[in-house]
Amino acid sequence: MSAGQDPADVEKLFASSDTWAHVDRDALVVFARAQVRMHRHYTRLRPDEEWLVAMLDAARDWYEHLKSA
Repeated sequence: MSAGQDPADVEKLFASSDTWAHVDRDALVVFARAQVRMHRHYTRLRPDEEWLVAMLDAARDWYEHLKSA
């Protein structure tokens, strides 16, 4: 998603996996929120690293997608 893919499209790709059917949605939301916090932390430490900003944006997009689904 850090390259611009839509979170819903990425989730459709995951849905083809047998494992995805067993994922606890609430746990996934908690994990996604943790990803946002982690990437925010690293972005604050190294704000000039564009790839970190892209990862933070992707984590936020995924988290927002999961919350709204």
